[in-house]
Amino acid sequence: MQLIFAARRGRRVLHQVDLQQKATLSTRAPIAVSHVRRVFRLADNRAAVPLTRNGTNTLKQLGAVSQRNQYATSTTTSSVAPGDTPAPKRRGRPPKSDGGETLKQRKPKKKKAKKVKKVRKLSEGALEKRREQRQAQKVKDTIKELIAEALKKEEPKLRSPIAWNLFVSEKLKGVTELNKGSALRDIAVQYRQLPDYQREALNQEAAKLGEENEKKLKEWIHSYTPLRIKQANAARKLLPKYMTKHEKSPIIKLSQIPDDRQVKRPVSAFLWFFKERVATGEYRGLPVRDIAERVKADWANTTDSEKQVYLAKAEDDRKRYITEYRETYGEEPLFIKEGNSKQKAEGQVDL
Repeated sequence: MQLIFAARRGRRVLHQVDLQQKATLSTRAPIAVSHVRRVFRLADNRAAVPLTRNGTNTLKQLGAVSQRNQYATSTTTSSVAPGDTPAPKRRGRPPKSDGGETLKQRKPKKKKAKKVKKVRKLSEGALEKRREQRQAQKVKDTIKELIAEALKKEEPKLRSPIAWNLFVSEKLKGVTELNKGSALRDIAVQYRQLPDYQREALNQEAAKLGEENEKKLKEWIHSYTPLRIKQANAARKLLPKYMTKHEKSPIIKLSQIPDDRQVKRPVSAFLWFFKERVATGEYRGLPVRDIAERVKADWANTTDSEKQVYLAKAEDDRKRYITEYRETYGEEPLFIKEGNSKQKAEGQVDL
């Protein structure tokens, strides 16, 4: 009987609250269910609540509870618009604090120790082989540098200004490599049988070609500074020496670049004496080695007063060389640089 009585009073409270007007369509059913549950809970605890004959205290209590629940439900659910889905709960990593660190601190990772490579000791034979390889590579690199310094690739390719070469190059046009041997024999016979006017025409053509080659070569040489040509000639002198050290490289002998701007080296006193004695014609017909030995013996027997003439000529020629070297190359000669450094060293020792 008590349960039925409480249910009837709960129904009256729901009618008084009028949920249809104060709640949205999406929250009516949950609100009603929650109110009914609360009514039954109050009915179970009815013995603790004093009732009057008409039950006004119970109705007031149920009405106040339903109004508070309805207000709380409407305020919490009014922030979500109709048709929208509530925001999902955050999952995954915990939020970061103001310091930029996570709330749940991670354990620092252990750094892996670097692997130390074991150095393998080589035998004496392996070390010697490696030294030879390094030396061979060094010589090879030096050869490349000398070829670049010698201006070998930049030098213009000129046709040979010889009548025979012109005749052969004209006759070999269209001849294959296999037939060149037999063709050259026939060309030699034809060249010997040429009449004089054709031979003269070939000689004139060769002379004209020689003048063109000389002009072309001079233009190419003057496109570089005298110092650059001097360096190229020095590299051409050193190139054969390094070629002999490298077995696989073919020996390349490059001729010196003929530059009329190059400064002539100074002549020593002995060379002045040598030129004077050879000019007399006393050693005519003798080999060069015999001439050098006899002039050397004569120089040894010459007195100091007689040598002063040749020493003065050598000193004048040395001054000429220094002046021309500075004007042409724009730097001091090598022996002047060495002399200055030597004097400075001696001055430091004296101090």
